[in-house]
Amino acid sequence: GDINQCTANRSSVTDSGLYATHTLSNCTNDTRVETVEVYNVGHFPYLGVPVDNQWTTMQYPGAITPEVDTTLLSWEFCSSFASDIEPTLPLPVEIIPADMYDAVDLETKMSPEKEDGGGKEEETDPASSAFVLLSTVFRYLAFACSL
Repeated sequence: GDINQCTANRSSVTDSGLYATHTLSNCTNDTRVETVEVYNVGHFPYLGVPVDNQWTTMQYPGAITPEVDTTLLSWEFCSSFASDIEPTLPLPVEIIPADMYDAVDLETKMSPEKEDGGGKEEETDPASSAFVLLSTVFRYLAFACSL
């Protein structure tokens, strides 16, 4: 709230009790900041994604498969804004194949050759690959919201 000089702060829990929305408003340049807090879902708060999915590196006691459509909530938030100017869109990006982050493909990789000329197999952390995927998704959401 300090960055955007917001003067109003409101939190509300939905009737379902599955999530809360925290809103900062009355900010400079008509900015509105919203955070959605989804309860008991771990790090994958997407509708229907099981808590024991292939990217899970930690188990969260009591975590449940999300029943909240966070993608729809994000879209509703972003689409509530409009730009006064036509955006300049970046060049299209290469499509990422659906199986690019498949757990089977992430099990091992070859490390750079050692001084003796041989390569060494090492484990790849699936969480870091999932982070790359989620970071990409959030960058596109942030870009879409800025249009």
